[in-house]
Amino acid sequence: MKQNDQTQKTPIRSATISIEEAGKILGVGRDASYRAVHNGEIPAIKIGRRLRVPRVALQRLLETGDRPDTSPAPSNAPSAS
Repeated sequence: MKQNDQTQKTPIRSATISIEEAGKILGVGRDASYRAVHNGEIPAIKIGRRLRVPRVALQRLLETGDRPDTSPAPSNAPSAS
């Protein structure tokens, strides 16, 4: 009996998808997808030179309709008065 007969191979599912794939899921075109990422409407992370959309973040966006938090991080610097 071969080893492959006893073990089932589970396909590895990437944790991220391309901007184009996210656009297809959302029903928008490539250019609109990149604009939405640039505007903070679609959550994306940069890996090297590539922009990728985390599957969990896209799923959360679809379930809740909430946009990712795009507000600037609070500054710890004291304000000039």
